[in-house]
Amino acid sequence: MRWPKTLKRVRGLSDLLLFLNLVSSVLCMMALLRLVPLLELLRRCEKGKHDAFSIRKVKSSVRYLDFIVFALLRLRNPCLVRSLILFRYLRRAGIEVSIVFGAAAIDERFCGHAWLEYRDRAIFERRRPADVHPAVFRYPNSGREDRTLEKEKECRRGVPTYRKPRQIS
Repeated sequence: MRWPKTLKRVRGLSDLLLFLNLVSSVLCMMALLRLVPLLELLRRCEKGKHDAFSIRKVKSSVRYLDFIVFALLRLRNPCLVRSLILFRYLRRAGIEVSIVFGAAAIDERFCGHAWLEYRDRAIFERRRPADVHPAVFRYPNSGREDRTLEKEKECRRGVPTYRKPRQIS
């Protein structure tokens, strides 16, 4: 069996621990996505102690995460899990990133994408995702108008978000 280049780059105990930590993070995130509403999960990802996260560790994490979600587990929605985990690590390291969700109809099929932005620029992406998937939701909002959060608050208060038009007789 040929070892992928990514696994050959695991050098030393600290890299191995980082890789195993990311594997466990991916498995936990997949379970949490089924159990916890997305907004609550995003809020939980922000909370927690701040820890030192070096640039080398970020680069290794992105490489390992790509291998885990795309090659090892072959997830159906790899961008979501990948973005949530990187969002968690970077926010806890004190880096003000936003997670962005975009959607589009491609070849008559609805598809979505999740990515991270730092200072309004996509990071860890090969192409500009907003060109293909216009942004429909961003967290944290960073002062932008966001109707999704307003609708969620209305739902929690029991106010219907859709009102039936009155019939004229």
